[in-house]
Amino acid sequence: MIKKNFLFRLFEVASMILFVIVLQLSVSSCSKDDATTDTQKENTNKDGEKKSEGETVVINDDGTTSNGAKYVAIDQNNFYLDDIKYSVADGHLAVSGYNEDLNGDAKIYPNITFKGTSFVVTSIGNSAFDLCYNLTSINIPNSITIICASAFSRSGLTSVTIPNSVTSIGDDAFYCCGSLTSVTLSNNLASIGNQVFYGCEKLTSVTIPEGVTSIGNGAFFRCRSLTSITIPNSLTIIGGNAFYECVKLTSVVIPNNVTSIGQYAFCYTRLTSVTIPENVTFIDSGVFQYCPNLTSVTIPNSVTSIGQYAFFGCDSLSSVDIPNSVTSIGQYAFCWCKSLSSVVIPNSVTCIDNNVFSYCSKLTSITIPNSVTSIGSSAFDGCHELTSITIPESVTSIGSSAFSYCEKLNTVKCLSVTPPQTYNDTFWGIFSSPTLFVPKGSEQAYRDAENWANAFHEIVGE
Repeated sequence: MIKKNFLFRLFEVASMILFVIVLQLSVSSCSKDDATTDTQKENTNKDGEKKSEGETVVINDDGTTSNGAKYVAIDQNNFYLDDIKYSVADGHLAVSGYNEDLNGDAKIYPNITFKGTSFVVTSIGNSAFDLCYNLTSINIPNSITIICASAFSRSGLTSVTIPNSVTSIGDDAFYCCGSLTSVTLSNNLASIGNQVFYGCEKLTSVTIPEGVTSIGNGAFFRCRSLTSITIPNSLTIIGGNAFYECVKLTSVVIPNNVTSIGQYAFCYTRLTSVTIPENVTFIDSGVFQYCPNLTSVTIPNSVTSIGQYAFFGCDSLSSVDIPNSVTSIGQYAFCWCKSLSSVVIPNSVTCIDNNVFSYCSKLTSITIPNSVTSIGSSAFDGCHELTSITIPESVTSIGSSAFSYCEKLNTVKCLSVTPPQTYNDTFWGIFSSPTLFVPKGSEQAYRDAENWANAFHEIVGE
């Protein structure tokens, strides 16, 4: 009897232990399912979109925050969080401005729960930090995909890293950030917008990531401390004034895929040599104007036109090979190239425009082809070392001051039987009493042409 009671009690205890174990397993499984559900909820916003990696800030109903960040309500759709303004519009939350107390370092939160709704912050709005002089650095999270126009213009930023999540940077985004010394660009950018880094005078170097196809107008205008820039092979367009007045920029490799270089793109730089890619057909106005250290330039056969002022004031350019593909050279294109000693103009050119070679003070020889029909005003004005010139029979007009102050000019050959049209100052200021050689039998025609007769005391037929 005692043995039977003992066995019954032992069975009863074992059953109790088994019940407890099953109950614990059931509770544990239920808790795990609930935790998974909660985690899924925390990782999505109201639209079911995944949250960005990084900190989530929950703004409680009483104005406190989950991480202790300072919250200030503005109205139903706008608030400050650590002095950065966030705005709800069309169901999205964006950085839209700042509080005047913002100072020094700042941080944009990627995930914010506001009034019970979870948002992913994906954009920095137009002029969000414009004139924020006290902002020195900012942490831009990987949730940001768009930096809008003038977002940080005229701010006090000293350095900035743009995460790879950013695919678009608006015009003037960092306009006149005078303290900005370094920038790391997103690898997913397709373009650098207009005037993005205009006037960032302390910016020293930039690497433009592969994938960027265009650099906008004035993108690095007056970045006067910029000494180096890496341009990717993906680039096809360099906008006008892109590197204007980057006075410390001495070297740049223009990729072969580039098809267009805008006007004044490298004006006032310190480039020493340039190779223009074979896909470029037009050298735009003033592209290399006032590049005083430029000693050589390679112009490919694809180029058909050289714009006005293209190489104006390139003091160190000693020679230039203009290919036969070029049909026009704009006015002032090589004006004030003080080291230019010789030029061969190809047979494809029909007009030598106004002031093209004026004040090329070391130019000693020039070949004008039979294709040229007119020589513009002041085309060779002030070419002090030019000693002789042959004007082909195709030329019918020579502009005012075309050869004025060519002080050493002693021999001029004009191959046209009929004297080309000239002006009373076409050969003004020549003190060497040059001799004019003309086709035999046309001497009298030149003597009867007042402007020719007054310019040359001796006219010889040959």
